[in-house]
Amino acid sequence: MPKLSNDKLNIWIILSLVILTLAVFWQVKDNEFTNYDDNLYVTENPRVQAGLTFENVTWAFTAFHAGNWHPLTWLSHMLDCQLFGLKPGWHHLINLLFHIVNTLLLFLVLHRMTRACWQSAFVAAIFALHPLHVETVAWASERKDVLSALFWMLTMGTYLFYVERPGLMLYLLIIFFFALGLMAKPMLVTLPFVLLLLDYWPLQRYQPAGPRLPNSGSNVPKDKRSRLKKKPSQGIEGGKSLRLLFRWPSIRPLILEKIPFLALSAISSAATIYAQNKGGALSSIRALPADVRIENALISYAHYIAKTVWPQNLAVLYPYTDVLPLWEVLLAGLLLLCITGVAVHHMKQAPYLIVGWLWFLGTLVPVIGLLQVGIQAYADRYTYIPLIGLFMILAWGIADISTKWRYRKIILISACSLIFLSLLVQARIQVGYWQNSITLFEHTVRITDRNYLAHNNLGIALRSTGKIDEAVSHYQESIRIRPNYEQAHYNLGNALMAQKKMDDAVFQYREAIRIKPNYAIAHLNLGTVLISQGKPQEALIHFREALKWDPENAGLHYNMALTLVMVGQNDEAINHFQEALRINQGFAEAHNELGRLLAIQGKREEAIAHFREALWLKPNFTIAKKNLEMALAAGKGRR
Repeated sequence: MPKLSNDKLNIWIILSLVILTLAVFWQVKDNEFTNYDDNLYVTENPRVQAGLTFENVTWAFTAFHAGNWHPLTWLSHMLDCQLFGLKPGWHHLINLLFHIVNTLLLFLVLHRMTRACWQSAFVAAIFALHPLHVETVAWASERKDVLSALFWMLTMGTYLFYVERPGLMLYLLIIFFFALGLMAKPMLVTLPFVLLLLDYWPLQRYQPAGPRLPNSGSNVPKDKRSRLKKKPSQGIEGGKSLRLLFRWPSIRPLILEKIPFLALSAISSAATIYAQNKGGALSSIRALPADVRIENALISYAHYIAKTVWPQNLAVLYPYTDVLPLWEVLLAGLLLLCITGVAVHHMKQAPYLIVGWLWFLGTLVPVIGLLQVGIQAYADRYTYIPLIGLFMILAWGIADISTKWRYRKIILISACSLIFLSLLVQARIQVGYWQNSITLFEHTVRITDRNYLAHNNLGIALRSTGKIDEAVSHYQESIRIRPNYEQAHYNLGNALMAQKKMDDAVFQYREAIRIKPNYAIAHLNLGTVLISQGKPQEALIHFREALKWDPENAGLHYNMALTLVMVGQNDEAINHFQEALRINQGFAEAHNELGRLLAIQGKREEAIAHFREALWLKPNFTIAKKNLEMALAAGKGRR
């Protein structure tokens, strides 16, 4: 059988990677948006839905919405909405497209760096198929992950070209891709350190002056490898000891080369901390003491390793547990120490061990929980880039271990086929859980304990389908698990209001406000219920409180104005209707109500203009049409 040329082999590998990835993820085209962050990023975000306008692009670069500063991610979502509207299938398919491109770039970059085709293909295939990566691809809100990973790969690839042929333009291009990646997600702050690892292996830039010697996965061309011999007694790089290898003159140029990248990482980190603190996503040290966060970090590392090997019972959220068993913490710490010791001990013979292991450890640092963001103990989505390090250890480790096996090719092909098939099946099942919010959170509730957020979000999903009684039971369970969870109290209040249990709804809204006094929407809904109970003056107190915390909410100004009309304060009501229209010029109901008040005050021409605007916005707006006819008729009567 004729041997394939390198180009043909690469093409077949690329086609195989694309087919395998599509086999797992093509079903995302039928998935819906979820009620977990997709509302913040797409479905309830008017900026994103309006598409790429000058005002929205400016907002993307200046806002800290959703506790993040990632303008490129916002622009990506805006472009999706401009092209596809709110059709979720297309948004998911764009995520899938990015994932496929990331997979192919990972293969091509690793292959060029290491000259090891099959190991690179193995890493890319597991990257494409691993169930831990389903969350990143199947969740519309995780566009930031796949988008930032694209620029991670482009930065690595450009860096490789720069190492092969240094030049200012390539260096600037590396910085450009890196900056774009940071503007998609600040997870890339660790990339400069990864580049230093790659300098050690496989790029072999750490060695002092002298010829490069071949290494496992070295990027030295094959025709030169045969001329170089490595004596058994020698250490790394032509017999230089580790002490000599890591002397400052050897490392200094490489570190100086990374200073612009480190500066950008520092700026991005500062912006992220500011954004998350402003958005309330940054947990306080009092809420999560340092020792608890360190213990959770150790267990999280162990969790990621375990789920990499055995990816079962994966959930969208793993909540913090109240008490972390000491034996688990000690065992996790011991595991990390042992692996680190093995990697350091085998640095000479297998440099990929220390590089892959430090890649895994280091890239998880921003999200390992030491500076806690959110309520999760750990999350599958955080593994998208870090697991590449473990995959590299596995690929090159198997290649080294199996060197002297008798039936090496047959065994490796069979083992890889089994691994890929098992990952493919499990990943397909995992994608199915992301079909909609109900399937996602039913699965999460089933496989996790005391998951108050999952119960709350499942309740939201059930209520949206009319299953109010089931929703109430999940809200109540969420409150039972965490009595001070204000969102569950608020959502339970909404469900009780729908059941006409107004007194119970008032109690739940008051509980939500007691826990979170600046809960603007809870103040709004409480005010609405109080109006239905004939208490407009008390409702006004809550509307004013809501406006204090959310002054740019057009709906709040509108409800405030309607209530002021009820108590006879028409002049102030007009001011609030005008504020509602300043915020939202397309608010047809506000135009109609403002026109009605102006007509009462004898300002007929202004009233007619607002009635006409309301009808232009909503041609079938019957009340506005009648009001316009009455205003026109009144004008004719005066003549």
